[in-house]
Amino acid sequence: MPNKIQFCCSAAEGPGIQLTGISGQIDKNAIWDKKRKYISLLKKGIIPKECNKCYEYKENQKGSFFKNLFQADEKTSYIVVNHFLDCNCNCIYCSQKILYPNQSYELLPIIKHFYKNDLIDLNSLRVEFQGGDVSVLNEFEALLNEFKKHNPKTISIHTNGIKYLSAYETIKNNGNNHICISLDAGTRETFKQIKGTDSFYEVLENIQKLREHSDINIILKYIIIENVNDNLYELSQFLDVVSDIENISITLNIDYRSILSIGKSRKRFDVPPHYYEMFQYAKSYCEENNISYYVNSLEERILEKGYSN
Repeated sequence: MPNKIQFCCSAAEGPGIQLTGISGQIDKNAIWDKKRKYISLLKKGIIPKECNKCYEYKENQKGSFFKNLFQADEKTSYIVVNHFLDCNCNCIYCSQKILYPNQSYELLPIIKHFYKNDLIDLNSLRVEFQGGDVSVLNEFEALLNEFKKHNPKTISIHTNGIKYLSAYETIKNNGNNHICISLDAGTRETFKQIKGTDSFYEVLENIQKLREHSDINIILKYIIIENVNDNLYELSQFLDVVSDIENISITLNIDYRSILSIGKSRKRFDVPPHYYEMFQYAKSYCEENNISYYVNSLEERILEKGYSN
């Protein structure tokens, strides 16, 4: 995270080491020592205060989720690169710059330290790049190369697709690796309203270019934003625009910023009835046009209950 090394990704405050006034080297040994303390608490069924707002904890009030979160092997098997805020657009649903102070630090030395000291599970490591946008992350290619040297199980990259990087082409398609591009619109006007930049056609060109130069899995995301793109016309335009791109997957997400506010009281998000119609339309469209379609587990839970909290 931009302000801490966090030990889980739960859309909550999360247990970790808070970073304030960062300068010079981070004490990498302290990171692992702190993680061991949390592991010890969780194995005993003691829930750290930082986990209280976690939606997983909401779903599992007895804390069984946390008891099983860390196994006996204390090696890291999942790394989310999310320590930077720099981006080349200004999405209206992005809460990063509001939630975190403008801090930064070098991640590559920490990753190298973990590998050197046998702190990473080489057989099952999943790596996910979030952010910010990786296209403006100075460390991106160096980090990517460091991970690739050790053959991680999965490399996942989230990007807005505005800038094309040749480094994308170096990621092999092992069945797990993928690049997720949030297009979120089917028209230039709506894209500009959401992203704060007039780059709709550039993103489409970059998606096509990536498809032509790489066989990696491409996921195209449509985040449903209330009173912006939450209508069948915009969704149908999105699906029509991307349907000609070969070997892609489509996923829909819900913009529920109010329940992801870190350090603030969360609001219940009730799913508007027409959202269900949008999810069903996307599913049917993809089935009819032989396009891969999926909904992630968080969205599934929200849709099933009809609310988020």
